[in-house]
Amino acid sequence: TKSANGENSKEIGLEKIWGICLDGIPYVRLEKELLNKENTVFAGLKLRGKICYFEYEEYVIRKIPMSAYNPMTGKPFRTLNVERKVKVIHKNMLRFETGEIARFTVENFSQWIEDDKKLLETVQGLKPNEVKEKLFKCLLIYDDRNLVKVNK
Repeated sequence: TKSANGENSKEIGLEKIWGICLDGIPYVRLEKELLNKENTVFAGLKLRGKICYFEYEEYVIRKIPMSAYNPMTGKPFRTLNVERKVKVIHKNMLRFETGEIARFTVENFSQWIEDDKKLLETVQGLKPNEVKEKLFKCLLIYDDRNLVKVNK
């Protein structure tokens, strides 16, 4: 094929591209096997730093208990598991220096921040009810303390 300036160009399949940048926001390609999809999907890096953060959603079939109630007593008289499509948000982190990707969990994050002992103690001291609220804030603190510089 010919490019806009008349030079020969070659098409590259999306499955060969590691990432793209649109309007200054980098996106990483997600593995098709990870999503069980045929199309190529990219996820935008919501946080960029030594440890980047991105998420993607997936719809999965889950069995959810559904009850039928007796109108006279208001009590359930029969409960069955019904299949429903449910949206699941997968939270991930990407190590800027290596491109390694892992789930954004307390365990994985703790391994990646071993070089910041004080923050590591804070993360490991989080109670289960605090993790959802405070783990991302800890990632922000880590990236603020550990700048990444790229040569031109």
